[in-house]
Amino acid sequence: MGQKVHPIGFRLGLSQNHSSLWFAQKNHYSQFVLEDHFIRQILLKYSKNIDQIKIIRQYANHIEIIIYTKERKLRHFLGFLSLTEFSNLIKEKIYKYRQSHQTYFGNRNFCKDQKEEPPLLTLRILNLGSQLNGSFIAQFLVDQLEKRTPYRAAINKLYERVLNSKKRSERKDRKKQRFHPKYDGLKIQISGRLNGVEIARSEWVREGRLPLQTLNAHIDYSFKKASTIYGILGVKVWIFKELKKIEEN
Repeated sequence: MGQKVHPIGFRLGLSQNHSSLWFAQKNHYSQFVLEDHFIRQILLKYSKNIDQIKIIRQYANHIEIIIYTKERKLRHFLGFLSLTEFSNLIKEKIYKYRQSHQTYFGNRNFCKDQKEEPPLLTLRILNLGSQLNGSFIAQFLVDQLEKRTPYRAAINKLYERVLNSKKRSERKDRKKQRFHPKYDGLKIQISGRLNGVEIARSEWVREGRLPLQTLNAHIDYSFKKASTIYGILGVKVWIFKELKKIEEN
């Protein structure tokens, strides 16, 4: 059987960086990991248009959150809240989370500043513009599948609306015609009870090349779940963006 390795975790420290940047002592490490997971769950439940979340901790009791999205207008992203109100809402939920989990971690795992005061939060929302990423493609396919669109029709809509390319069946020479002018490879895999059949299976589509074993290849990967009336469908997306130069120390 083939051994699968996460394409982003396989390249951490070489061609890709961590999504959480901080250093913690041994007693505080588990607290920060679970707190980062809690923050990501809150943000992803609030909006589906989030493509990437970075959490940076440089000072005591300070959290910097950077949200990457393709949504151009903040009104559609934040709803009726302003950026300050949304930041205060996230800050309040983090403070309540810390208060409710004090007995679970023990007093020694919490700093004195974190017990008494709410965290200092810096929230930034950055627009990706025309950049293509795996999370946006996966979310587009999830939305189409949850609307009961057949998976082949969903992939064709992806080529027409998102990639601004022709359908696979309409292209005469797939090797010469690239699916996107900036990127070299794309792979999409959808697994589950496709179109409501009883036997689950996996279907995949690949364009260009996808060097998964090359460490200096910048590959963006995303996995999302589509909840349908037939069950859960898994959507995986790989994008080969570029080859990065690795500096030898």
